Amino acid sequence: MVEYTSEFKRLVIYKLLSEPSRSIRELAREVGVSRSTLWDWKREVCRVAGTMVEDKGDGGRRERSAKEKLRLAMEADGLSEEELGAFLRREGLEEEELRQWQDSMLWAVQSRSQRMAERRQVRTLERRLRRTEKELKEAKALLELQKKVQAIWGDGDDDTGPKND
Repeated sequence: MVEYTSEFKRLVIYKLLSEPSRSIRELAREVGVSRSTLWDWKREVCRVAGTMVEDKGDGGRRERSAKEKLRLAMEADGLSEEELGAFLRREGLEEEELRQWQDSMLWAVQSRSQRMAERRQVRTLERRLRRTEKELKEAKALLELQKKVQAIWGDGDDDTGPKND
């Protein structure tokens, strides 16, 4: 199985979505990727992107297509902070919204093995977190027990000396 880089996938998907008159067969031949692979990539990006409902502030709603979100995400990529601010104002976007689209689309074009590696890492971190939380609860219980023992038996610093009978 051939592994394609995320950047290559992004560029191919951008071509696919930004040139609707171009057929998948034609693009597949041009870039050297099978048609079924292109269909899979397109389906995954469109599934992840979906349609975003944006609050316009005046009670109106605006839906953005997956194609439009991909175009905006690609255009914003590499802009300086000033240029990005102007871009966001011109397009009526929030920076967080744009970052979310970019992250989603990058995830969609990652290879299956990259996504699986990320999922494994997340599961490992979640297990470690659960184990640490359990150890913390045990330590807390031991401290509480130690306090109770000290309250019952005292702290051992009493003034009485040893008894001599």
